[in-house]
Amino acid sequence: MLEAINSEKIWDNKLPTTSYCYQNLKKLIVYGCQKLKFVFPSSIIKSFEQLQHLEISCCKELKGIIAKEETKGTTTFIFPRVTFLKFKELPEFTTLYNGKYNSNWPMLKELEMCDCSKLDIFNSEYKVVVPNLEVLKLRSVWDSQLVATSSCYQNLTSLILNGCEKLQYVFLSSMVKSFEWLEHIEICNCSVLKEIISKEVEANKTFVFSRVTFLKLENLPELITFYPGVHTSEWPVLKELEVCNCGKIKTFNSEYMSFHHNNEGQHDIWGKQSLFLAEKINLNLEKLTLSRVDEMINLLCQFPENFCRCTIGIKQDKSTNISVGILQRSLKLEKLMLNDCSYEEIFTCGENEKHTKILIQIKSLELRYLSDAKYLWGKSSKLDSLLQNLEVLEVIYCPQMINVLPSSASFENLTVLNVWECHGLMNLLTPSIAKNLVQLREMKIQFCEIMTEIVSNKTEDVAAEDEIVFGKLKLLSLRYLQSLICFYSGNYVLKFPSLEELTVYKCPMIKTFSVGNLYTPSLQKVQQDWWDKSKWSWEGDLNATIQLLYEKEVNSK
Repeated sequence: MLEAINSEKIWDNKLPTTSYCYQNLKKLIVYGCQKLKFVFPSSIIKSFEQLQHLEISCCKELKGIIAKEETKGTTTFIFPRVTFLKFKELPEFTTLYNGKYNSNWPMLKELEMCDCSKLDIFNSEYKVVVPNLEVLKLRSVWDSQLVATSSCYQNLTSLILNGCEKLQYVFLSSMVKSFEWLEHIEICNCSVLKEIISKEVEANKTFVFSRVTFLKLENLPELITFYPGVHTSEWPVLKELEVCNCGKIKTFNSEYMSFHHNNEGQHDIWGKQSLFLAEKINLNLEKLTLSRVDEMINLLCQFPENFCRCTIGIKQDKSTNISVGILQRSLKLEKLMLNDCSYEEIFTCGENEKHTKILIQIKSLELRYLSDAKYLWGKSSKLDSLLQNLEVLEVIYCPQMINVLPSSASFENLTVLNVWECHGLMNLLTPSIAKNLVQLREMKIQFCEIMTEIVSNKTEDVAAEDEIVFGKLKLLSLRYLQSLICFYSGNYVLKFPSLEELTVYKCPMIKTFSVGNLYTPSLQKVQQDWWDKSKWSWEGDLNATIQLLYEKEVNSK
């Protein structure tokens, strides 16, 4: 690895054309060499015939890879064994070689180009041969189109385009068949992209992506069509589809795309179209993500059998909440994931719904990166039975959340509860909610900065025989809870008859597990590390073990 070399050259171009110094070099990483203009003199390229991995990044004055020397005509460069090639953060990088050239990379499998805003490596004036390329990642590169040579893509399995500001389309229609091995497609943040496939000749088209399992289209504000002509696209094995913030186009339709007529009576292909025919999407789709709840629910109502088996995701929704009236329209919605949305109260109901018992069928709910959310629903919303069917609840990085499980609600079918990075939570459960979790089998809590206890010591009249029983809980993990003092500090008896696996890791303040009586007949150890199962302690009972761990923590300071 060559790092931060304060020179315009690495190798002297007066070296012999072959040299034992680098003839066996297999990996070359050039990083942060701010004055470097070029990496290789052209005269010594042949000496790097064993090179397999080439990575160049953060060289702010680099203009090219190979320095031009006094040659006439077209120069051909061959990198016979390079399998991995990466260019990253090279703001002045424009081309491989500042002259007429062809380059051949017969073994290259992965090519990644990121933040090289002037790079034009696929300039059609030069021939770039990469017959075995499998992964292509482009982010913030100059090219307005991909190279049209089909031999470059015949083995491509993954195509990722991000921030390609000049790109107006992805494929020429004649190229699509060259991508027969493609499995993974991501196209994001391309501000002028208008179409996925560009039309060359007028014809009805059917595009079959026979191996694609993952497709993501995100932040494409000018995307208006998949293909500007009468066509269908088929995705027989697609497992995950994400379409977010593509505001000028519908995601699904159920019939062939129709054209709008302009004032001259001609077909206007720029009318708002849809990307896919629902009938042409794999019926076994596992996950579908869109950016608006109403669009998703309309889709589920229109095609209930097409999408009823998959996880439904809502990403980057700008609404302040979700109306449960909309959710009730879909009887098939069982798995819902909300990601990076603007919700404050996640669920709400209208005035005419407040006096009605509302129940939805959702069994799995994941809340991720909801930076504004404080509650599942507000106190004024009468939604106590809303999530009665819920079995899995995951809340991950919701830093403003102060109440995950409303105390008046019913969660009697909940089996899995995971809460990570919720920095507004001082506790997770009230005693009444804890008593209600009769099916809970797994609970993981981590990275909640101000959480002092898991079950709150809420003031209640507690009789001597009162108890909280986690009857089916087998796994409990408490990790990175820097303010946690105990699991529960009240007077209820705590019973964990099925608890077999308990992890307490990086909880430096915890002194005891429970103040009251504690019953854990199946527990034989406390894991001190989630990954290393050999690190555990046991002092005969749980409270004694926690006290020992606390004393070790204090003595280690």
